[in-house]
Amino acid sequence: MSVNALLRNDNGFECFSAGCSPEGKRGLSIIDVTGKNNVKNVKLKRNGKIVVVRDDNSQDRTVITYTVRDRRTGQTSNVDVVMYFGNRVPKPMRPGHPNAVFVGFQNQPTTLDGDLILNNSHDPDGDPLRLVRVYGGEHGTVQLVNGDVVYTPDPDFVGVDVFSYTIADLDSQGRVKSYAHGNHAVQIIRNPASVS
Repeated sequence: MSVNALLRNDNGFECFSAGCSPEGKRGLSIIDVTGKNNVKNVKLKRNGKIVVVRDDNSQDRTVITYTVRDRRTGQTSNVDVVMYFGNRVPKPMRPGHPNAVFVGFQNQPTTLDGDLILNNSHDPDGDPLRLVRVYGGEHGTVQLVNGDVVYTPDPDFVGVDVFSYTIADLDSQGRVKSYAHGNHAVQIIRNPASVS
């Protein structure tokens, strides 16, 4: 964040008292900056930049306070700035990932641990992920049961099928922030018990 950008909004600061300065914004400088909430560290750099490091579990809203001084009169004032950080959408498991295919047997339901999908997915903001929906499957049905995926192939089907899933990233209260969709392959092989 640029100090100059902040000071552009602080016109007329010198006119809060009698004998106000006609020089306007040119006489202003930021002398201190602090974080109010969700801020691990905030620094005022010599190059005129303010660097804000948020808490790992911070919300999308952060407040900093900077102190402005009129160089001519010495008058100071504190200003709160509310910064909103956008949420980045989670990234589902890549289709070419080694765990992107699981194997099941003909004529039997197969369970895939939902954590396998979640542990191989990624949220750029470090938010926790939840598997919220599974659907599709051209040669069978797929259900989400207690966080795991249960795929049931059509009778006598042998081969590869693909189902789709939806993951969500959550805020600190467990509320959904955004969704992402991915695909997962199922390799159905003949049941060894049925081969004679």
